Amino acid sequence: MLMPTSFRLKVANAEIERLETEKNDREPLYEVGKKIRARFLEQARETILSDDRRNLDMAIIEQGNVAAHSGNSAADLALCFQMPSPPISSLKVFRELYDTDLAYYMVLKNPKLRETIDLRATIRTVKSLNEGVDKPLKENQSAMDAFDIIIAKYKAAEMEQRQLSQFEELVVDRRLAVLKEFTKIIVEYDRRITGKDGGKKKISTTSY
Repeated sequence: MLMPTSFRLKVANAEIERLETEKNDREPLYEVGKKIRARFLEQARETILSDDRRNLDMAIIEQGNVAAHSGNSAADLALCFQMPSPPISSLKVFRELYDTDLAYYMVLKNPKLRETIDLRATIRTVKSLNEGVDKPLKENQSAMDAFDIIIAKYKAAEMEQRQLSQFEELVVDRRLAVLKEFTKIIVEYDRRITGKDGGKKKISTTSY
């Protein structure tokens, strides 16, 4: 029996919307995978094609490094939902790493707030902050101060059920720039101290 045209159109539109949502949800995970595999192929030029390492595209390699070793809550959330039955440990790590519940994060659409959360997660996974004597503690404190200011601005606006003011947006933008800069400094320090930058000293089993 044929369904009425209007009903078929409604069903089709609902399916299109579902597929579009599914595609958008997977996009962050796809972007991460694309950058990591592009890094692999670029590095393979040295051994497979005998290209001089100095001729490799370091931008592609660095993008792959960032994709593989930086916080990316959107991609990690997509990964959890792509698993038929996500391990409890993965869900627990997500909550602890990003300091947010999955249900809350799913309705968190602000890109600046998500980036702030991701940058803090990146810093939290840096081994040199937890090992050894020589640690980038001052840099970490500066990064966390910037993080706290950003979160405080958004929390105040959320409690008052309003958008950030123009001045608050400016403060967030400046603090986010500071957080980015100190995250970069801390990650580069960690790569040097653990040998991930290609140096001789290597105390970590994880390699870029």
